[in-house]
Amino acid sequence: MAWSPVFPKGGPVNTSATIAQEAVITRFGEEVGLTQDDLNRLDDPDITTEEILVIQEKISLLDQKIKDSVKTDLNQLSGDDAAFFAKLLSAGNQSFMIRESSISKVVSNSRMAKMLDQSEVRINSFVGSGEALNYESPEQIIAARGLDYEYKEETPYLVDKNGQKAPRGDVSMVKMPLNENGKEEMKLVLDPRLYEKLVELKDSGDARTVTAVNAVLDQGVVLMYKKDANDPNDADRLKTYAAKYKDPKLRASDPPFTGTGFPSHGKLLENGYGDMVPEYNIDIKLTASNVSQYLPPGEKVTFSAHYSKPESAGSTEVPEGSVAVPLASFDGEQITLESDSQKACDANLERVTRNYDKESRDKIMKDRLVVSSGSAGGTGSPAPEGVSKRIARDPWTPLSRFSAFGEKVKSGLRREKKKKKKGTTAA
Repeated sequence: MAWSPVFPKGGPVNTSATIAQEAVITRFGEEVGLTQDDLNRLDDPDITTEEILVIQEKISLLDQKIKDSVKTDLNQLSGDDAAFFAKLLSAGNQSFMIRESSISKVVSNSRMAKMLDQSEVRINSFVGSGEALNYESPEQIIAARGLDYEYKEETPYLVDKNGQKAPRGDVSMVKMPLNENGKEEMKLVLDPRLYEKLVELKDSGDARTVTAVNAVLDQGVVLMYKKDANDPNDADRLKTYAAKYKDPKLRASDPPFTGTGFPSHGKLLENGYGDMVPEYNIDIKLTASNVSQYLPPGEKVTFSAHYSKPESAGSTEVPEGSVAVPLASFDGEQITLESDSQKACDANLERVTRNYDKESRDKIMKDRLVVSSGSAGGTGSPAPEGVSKRIARDPWTPLSRFSAFGEKVKSGLRREKKKKKKGTTAA
């Protein structure tokens, strides 16, 4: 799961999440008409469906405010902005570290082919949740991880469909399980302008802000400068920061990097949303001698290609999961390729591109994944059936899946449904 200010029953109390929830309500609650009393009302067994739906609409507006906030102009960043991001990052980080057991990375097909041709695995880049792969389609992965961006006039994860940009129906992924030692290697990725504000707040902020800031800095930070081609002072500003931060060396990044610690959707998808999970950087090179330091016993790094299911192709809104084609696994000593993966990839790619226009289809076919193993049999396997069915039963929005507010809404609706059912039975 992704960021949520609550934990399952019996789980630890997430103080960071409580602070984050208060910060969100304080910052945006009045603007969208949502109060803490509204959220408390969701726990009331006597709440009606009509009340729940009204609160749900307010929560949806709040959710969009949160997602828009991650694109704050870093040159105009205030102390209050920095404190707000510290509280969100602290909550997201604590939730990730407790709930997640693996990380994942979207890679280009060309990079995937190179990785499968090596004798070692190195993960050195932004990473996100590995668990989400069980129920996200390629379109959802592209939308949630901010991959609807344009770079050097190219949109590597988008295609043209009916005159509009749309997520492509295939992605290649690397998934790495991590033990606690491996999680300690994960560092939050921040722009130096936000980092410097956090350092100031560590000594001058209120008690709750200081708690959040310390939690962020204790996890560890990698500094990366968010470039802005439209800012005439950007190059000079980057030089100043690069001279100041040399260990580790400061890097610069283009979109979709936001600098505020979270991914954000770009401007090319009408319904792109960006996932409120902290962005991490990790640099691990796995070998036979160190694999036990980072991976749980018996676990392997896995490589897979994911394709839209026939019934959900092209949608970023319906959580139907994906058809997953296992490509290979790595146990620290060697990469073991799956013998039937090439035919499975080709068959699924043919299917998902069937309705693309010629230019988009040619682009994807030119970039198709080529696996050097055999070519017999197989069409891939869907996400775990139980997970897909569980998700598909509920009305889905990014908020209802990822935040505690949404969980409260769904709990209220379930209680209301049970009450109505009980009343009907009694009659």
